Amino acid sequence: LTRRELVRGLVAGSAAMGLASACGAPDAVRTTRRESREPVRLTTEVSLDADGNRVGVLMADTTPRDGTAPLAVYCHGHGGGALAGFDPVNTGQRHNVVGLARAGYIVVSSDMKGPASWGNDAAQASIDSAIAHGQTRYRARTGQVLMIGTSMGGAAALAFTARYPAKVAGCIAIIPILDLDTARTNGLPDVDRAYSGGYSVARYGLDHNPMTQAAAGKFAGMPLQVWYADKDMYMSVATSAGFVAAVRAGADPRIDATQLDGTHSEETTATIPRATLVGFARSVLPPDA
Repeated sequence: LTRRELVRGLVAGSAAMGLASACGAPDAVRTTRRESREPVRLTTEVSLDADGNRVGVLMADTTPRDGTAPLAVYCHGHGGGALAGFDPVNTGQRHNVVGLARAGYIVVSSDMKGPASWGNDAAQASIDSAIAHGQTRYRARTGQVLMIGTSMGGAAALAFTARYPAKVAGCIAIIPILDLDTARTNGLPDVDRAYSGGYSVARYGLDHNPMTQAAAGKFAGMPLQVWYADKDMYMSVATSAGFVAAVRAGADPRIDATQLDGTHSEETTATIPRATLVGFARSVLPPDA
């Protein structure tokens, strides 16, 4: 594929994944209830955190707000916003976060300072702020959280996990962009613009690029669940396998990697078995602890 084809493909992929649909959510609190699609009544809400970032939340009405429910932090993909993972249009993303909400997790999602922040410092600060928001406004359990992200958000979730391991119990990365340098080389949009002076491994890799962090042993002892696609046009199987190998070459590797049959799409992420994803979450951050 040429660079032009890759860029065109990412734009089309973002549209196909419905990520832009959540960008225009109002800053005021919005609550909706959906009863017909799920056996557990779910509430979706969006509000502003202490730093003025939009934060979405998805939780079951039966989940207590008394400091006992664990917090899961969702990171949206390219083109998305605070509600991207909760929008029914985005079938794959919602499929996975609904599983966590039904299992008793309070799921929050920051706008990550825009639709194309690529896990930069501002995005990571907004994730940190969303954690505090979930623990104060929704009275989620304090302490470590579960990170989960899709595509660009998978890169952000992994990068935050490696940079701040004391804050994270485990991380789920779904068709993640595992190497920003590969993404940049392939001409994927916005990576350079997300970083002052343009992205480079030497300047930004250790805090922002999962591949660099894996090679440096930053995931040592951290439970990871990675789902990658065999026909992903942005991250090849070889790149994904290289990330997994780098983690396993480090100290105390705890990575569970699964190759999915599909492309970089909602359809592919919707094939992830909820029971497997939720089982991993329960193993690292039990709802009933």
